[in-house]
Amino acid sequence: NFNVDGRSILREFISEIKVADAIQYMFNMLLQSMMDMLLILLIVLYLLFEESFGETSGPTERGSFKAKIDSQIQQYIGLKTLISIMIGIAVYIILGPLLNVEYAHLLGVGTFFLNFIPNLGAFFATFITPIAMMVDSNSYSSADYILGIALPTACHAVVGNLIEPALFGKSLEIHPII
Repeated sequence: NFNVDGRSILREFISEIKVADAIQYMFNMLLQSMMDMLLILLIVLYLLFEESFGETSGPTERGSFKAKIDSQIQQYIGLKTLISIMIGIAVYIILGPLLNVEYAHLLGVGTFFLNFIPNLGAFFATFITPIAMMVDSNSYSSADYILGIALPTACHAVVGNLIEPALFGKSLEIHPII
């Protein structure tokens, strides 16, 4: 017998809850969510109804919008494939000839495929490198491990933050806000 009075503990707990603070917090959260939704709605409406920055053309035929979407999807996939090939080759060159990692070719191919996954693909491609280096029969110094992580990360950062936005923005006529 622990001699615990559940009702008194519950009453004490309820008396410590500040109802006004809880209601104010919930109201602030609701208001902030509504403001966020309004801002998102305004941005979406702006992006949907803005005129393109290029040349203005006359009336278009029915179905040309779908053709433009199809064309832009094909351009996106083509550019993403080209960029992924470049980053895969760069990772192979960094890990293979520079650091003598035995599985550099597999890491380059893995980087190519993982680059199609936004944001997380680059993380996983870089995270796999030290694991492959540990499995490798060569012995590596701490500096090799650091370079094996830092150099591919730098490649992904440059490609993901500079090259991709510039190429996609120009070729796909994507608004800078995106």
